[in-house]
Amino acid sequence: MSYTSIIFLYFFLPAFMGLYAVVKAPYRPLIMSLGSSIVIGWASLWALIPMGLNVLLTYFCGIIIFNKIQKKKSAGPVLAVFIVAVMGEIVWFYAFHGFDSILPAVVGLGVTSLNSISYITDVYHGESQPETRFFTVWAYVCFLPALCGIPFARYETLRKTFAAPKLKIDLMADGILLMLIGISEKVIVSDRLYDLFSDMQTTTAEGSSSILSWISAFIFGAALYLKLKGLSHIARGFGMMLGFEIKRSFDYPYSSFSVREYIKRWNIPAYDFGKKYIYDPLTANIKSKGFGMFAAAMTVTVICLSYSISVNYLLWGVLTAVIIMLEIHFEKLLAKIPKAVRFILTHSLVLIGWMLISQSSPEASLNHILLMFTGGMLLDSKPLLYFLGNALPYFLLIAVFELPIVNSLINKLIERKSSFISAAKPLLIFLLLILCTSFMMNGGLHAKGAVI
Repeated sequence: MSYTSIIFLYFFLPAFMGLYAVVKAPYRPLIMSLGSSIVIGWASLWALIPMGLNVLLTYFCGIIIFNKIQKKKSAGPVLAVFIVAVMGEIVWFYAFHGFDSILPAVVGLGVTSLNSISYITDVYHGESQPETRFFTVWAYVCFLPALCGIPFARYETLRKTFAAPKLKIDLMADGILLMLIGISEKVIVSDRLYDLFSDMQTTTAEGSSSILSWISAFIFGAALYLKLKGLSHIARGFGMMLGFEIKRSFDYPYSSFSVREYIKRWNIPAYDFGKKYIYDPLTANIKSKGFGMFAAAMTVTVICLSYSISVNYLLWGVLTAVIIMLEIHFEKLLAKIPKAVRFILTHSLVLIGWMLISQSSPEASLNHILLMFTGGMLLDSKPLLYFLGNALPYFLLIAVFELPIVNSLINKLIERKSSFISAAKPLLIFLLLILCTSFMMNGGLHAKGAVI
């Protein structure tokens, strides 16, 4: 079940929130667990099997590891078996049931795996105590707001809320508004840019134009960014409606001056997960710069593969890892380069990386990248003017709302409690609801060439 669908917005969400509101606070994790099962099972009933096994493993392994540590016994083998089992479930499901046809189920299972590994690892390191209430573990592992793919949050940051989630009218209103903003970003802007990117693939293939190839790369990157940012807003808004406050996932990546900084700002939860659970353990006992670069490369590659297990994403991860290793090695030299040059170089490399995941096969992606550098000049200006004319309003919209000062003003506007703002919020929610419904009913589909 997509979080940007009519079924979710008009049927699942009202029914779920109604039930969630009437039960007592300590039983709300149970309602969340059932809701998560419906969302994953809607995409694939088979996905409920690895989901259930994952929850059971997380619950019992957490208690077993904690008891072993309390008795001064080694819990390392239990942790190793747990991680292998959890990852094995995803590989089994992917191998036997495919990816594209049941994407929501695979994404949901990916979220449950990350949550499980985070929970158990924190228990193993003594940073968290295991939860004794089974349905609370279930609700966290299958955290309902995050089943769209993001964001990720450690259990310790949510523990107090999970004990007895409280509904607050102001927080719920802000959550509804934020969720509708996220849906708007996805179905109104991102999906339209994906459609435009799909049209450009045919044009660049026929005209062999380097200029259009670079423009289409930028359009794909903008579409991808707005999609993931929209999903993040949906997840955060849904969480606020349930009584949870979740940190934002993006920190203005388009203001970065290095690929390493861009990756850090692009998806903060994924970056934090990779650093804490992959990079830091690898470098805990080995302090050499060379191994640190290798560990950073491994972490980045794994993070890229977490989006999709495919050759395209592996190539994207390897390319990004190599660039970051070079940035670390030549850090002092790069610091002497003017910021404007570094900015252009960084975002050019980012666009090349996006092209690796823009197509359904590695060959098609590499052909597009080759065309970016070897394609001919555009002799006919009509295609260029057409695509720029269609993309320009979206680019201006992105540019305006990506300015930190604009975001700061919007956040202050949302947080203000004046009578005017309080009256304006319901009107804005109503207008966004009508607008999103119109676009969803007309079909907010991705472009055929997009694989994410």
